Amino acid sequence: MKKNKNKLFKIYATLLVAFCIVLLVPELSAQTSGIAKAKTALNTTTSEVSGLYDTAYKALLAIAAIVGIIGGFIVYSKWSSGDPNATKLAAAWFGAALFLAAVGVFIKAIFL
Repeated sequence: MKKNKNKLFKIYATLLVAFCIVLLVPELSAQTSGIAKAKTALNTTTSEVSGLYDTAYKALLAIAAIVGIIGGFIVYSKWSSGDPNATKLAAAWFGAALFLAAVGVFIKAIFL
């Protein structure tokens, strides 16, 4: 009796799988045009985002240059007045400018 149940189960399982395949094949063929449209949209988005990263990279380098110039004036002012912490301040401003430049390079390397 148990062998008959196993055979019957196998038959029903096979029929169920075949039925699911029959139902899914038309759906999959209908989705191919949607997949092509999605692929085109993804490629377009990728190219547009790549342009944005180039712009962001250039903006970060410009901000780093501005930070470096401002830091240079502040450090020169402190150094001229004889402040003993001028070297620490110089290291901090230089580190900030270097960090901004490194972040730009890092973003460009990760996303492109």
